[in-house]
Amino acid sequence: PIKELSEVLNISTEQITPMPYMSPWIMGTHNWQGNILWLIDLGYLIGLQPLGQEVSASSYTAAILQFRFPNSNQAVGVNLTNSQLISDNNGGIIISWTDNREATANTGIYAQRLNGSGVKLWANDAIVCAAAGNQAGSQLVADGSGNAIIVWEDSRTTATTNRDIYAQKVNNDGSTAWAVNGVVVCNAVGNQNNGGVIRIVTDNAGGAVICWDDARSGGTPATIDVYAERISATGNALWNTTTSTGIPLSNVANSNQSLPVLAPRNGSQSFVAVYLDNENNTTAGNSISAQWFNSGGLLPITYSNLSAQRVNNYNQVNWTISCCNEISNYIIEKSANATNFAPIGIVTGNSSSNYSYHDYNPSLGMNYYRIKATAKNGETKYSEVVAVRYNNISRVVSIYPNPVQTSAIIHLQNFAKGNYTLRLLNPQGKQVSTQYITNHHPSIYITIPMQQLAVGQYILSVSNAKGMLQYSSVVVKQ
Repeated sequence: PIKELSEVLNISTEQITPMPYMSPWIMGTHNWQGNILWLIDLGYLIGLQPLGQEVSASSYTAAILQFRFPNSNQAVGVNLTNSQLISDNNGGIIISWTDNREATANTGIYAQRLNGSGVKLWANDAIVCAAAGNQAGSQLVADGSGNAIIVWEDSRTTATTNRDIYAQKVNNDGSTAWAVNGVVVCNAVGNQNNGGVIRIVTDNAGGAVICWDDARSGGTPATIDVYAERISATGNALWNTTTSTGIPLSNVANSNQSLPVLAPRNGSQSFVAVYLDNENNTTAGNSISAQWFNSGGLLPITYSNLSAQRVNNYNQVNWTISCCNEISNYIIEKSANATNFAPIGIVTGNSSSNYSYHDYNPSLGMNYYRIKATAKNGETKYSEVVAVRYNNISRVVSIYPNPVQTSAIIHLQNFAKGNYTLRLLNPQGKQVSTQYITNHHPSIYITIPMQQLAVGQYILSVSNAKGMLQYSSVVVKQ
């Protein structure tokens, strides 16, 4: 296509800026006459050795091509902007862009496919979206079958939800596969793609994972978060299946997370988003943070520092967790044989990474514990099992003075925390005094008035909350 040839340049390797997380046939960018050029390895697209493998090369020859894709009735003055391209996996490319051919006041999203010689393969440009309002900022990714999934920001419902995120699949023959004008990815309140760039990568299952920065939280100053959604090969949301609002990757209160970059991690199993992070909206500047999540949308739960130990008259279970903002609660389960577990307590998830639980009713012998974390999207993950041996410390009850004239002081030591009942019985077995106590400490003192009681021997008993006798002894009244 000589008519599209603008100039031929010799560009040194130092003048090429590599771009991370891009397709291997995109070599990088180059500043040409104040414009940013995307340099494409055309040889790679048709199966030749990639230029990047020529380690001895110090420069490359670049042909600058300027394409125009008007349809047969395009009016003069139509503006084409924001072009993006991907390989069609057959030696050609699929391009998406924004233009205003349908209405000069609004813009839509269009696409075209070119073969390896630059010839258009679709008789008419594919109408990705020509809905009311403006559509812009399109990005696209190959679905693995020669088709393209295109995502963009959309203001068709500006009056109610501001800018939203929509997507469409364009088949390799130029037809669209999903609903006319696309399917909604996110239509939460506030702006989605709040000044950033929508990111999209393949999920290696015919669909795509989409990531954006999001201003739904509002606030003064405005709080920006990072959200994501996975779209299936048929255009259905796979993570937030009820409200079309995506899932949060990072939504720390009173903080800004923005401008995410998205990349697959370990194929289709997981993904990583890297973004700017200004915690608490400080003036100290931004840091770089990253979040890892899997194909189910769940931030992978990783346990560390899991341990169990005896502390005085209870067992303490400790654990450290990753992705703490996405965990609703932790259920602590216990077993006597490391096989049959039952829940004994629950800890609510918060912004902390370190947690502990106190078991005030340990069993004699081995106690086995595990943690069940439940994420906000309902998914769960168990920890490994940890164990600790609990050997009973003899409970000690001291009574003094004994014999007693006015009051007896009862000293309980090494009793488990809980509720207890102290009863005093006369020689006929009649209950003459009762006290209910709640024990919070390994050592506790209780006073029993006996001044009004008749002289003689009395039986002191201590029972737990289940009525089980824990101790009994004789008290002599003088």
